[in-house]
Amino acid sequence: ISENVVTGTITDSSGQSNEIDMPLASYAMTWTGAGGNPAIGDGSVYSFYTREGRLITVTIGVTMGSTTTYGTGEWRFSLPITATGSTNCYGTFIAYDSSGTLYYSGVVQVAASGTYATLIPHGAAGAATSAVPFTWASGDFVRMQFTYLR
Repeated sequence: ISENVVTGTITDSSGQSNEIDMPLASYAMTWTGAGGNPAIGDGSVYSFYTREGRLITVTIGVTMGSTTTYGTGEWRFSLPITATGSTNCYGTFIAYDSSGTLYYSGVVQVAASGTYATLIPHGAAGAATSAVPFTWASGDFVRMQFTYLR
């Protein structure tokens, strides 16, 4: 049996192919702050995940609006299913600062047995906040994708 992960097909020894369907499921992601919670206001959010056995892959996008507030402390993005295991899991994010037309990137971290993900910008001393990696404003966005074990 051979597997092609890119196309989602499995081919057995007789040459028969079968498609694997791992549909995206949406979930109501909660965006919080360690000190005070942000509020999306007139911005927009999407959050999806797929599950293959114990492996969960999450995609989240947040676009800031004119009435978005940013809370205090490190930002936290809820998981669709609680993480398990003895090690942290990681993914990547990209953030766009519309005022400077600059892109920032970094690591998404899911703590072992955690219920949320945090963003660790490259070159920053800590997690993303209302002022890290830049001061967020309307039109800015963050997109992330990460995988962890349930």
